[in-house]
Amino acid sequence: MLLGLIAGAVLGFLFAPNPGSKLRAEIRRERAEGGTGLNAIKNSVKGAGKSIGEDVKKSRYVEKIRSLKKKLKDITGGEED
Repeated sequence: MLLGLIAGAVLGFLFAPNPGSKLRAEIRRERAEGGTGLNAIKNSVKGAGKSIGEDVKKSRYVEKIRSLKKKLKDITGGEED
């Protein structure tokens, strides 16, 4: 199952419209320099993970702000924006 997840992730990165083309170019460049291309994939996965992490953090802050606004409304009896 783990291998299937990894294979799916790699294929997703390789065939995604824009980022995939950049990744494929990076793999070609790395292979032309005598590498395997795995560093390009590793860096792409790291970048995607970082981006997802940032999105999760942002969503947590948004949820906290909504919660605080609701508490403020409850305390003041005012309307929420």
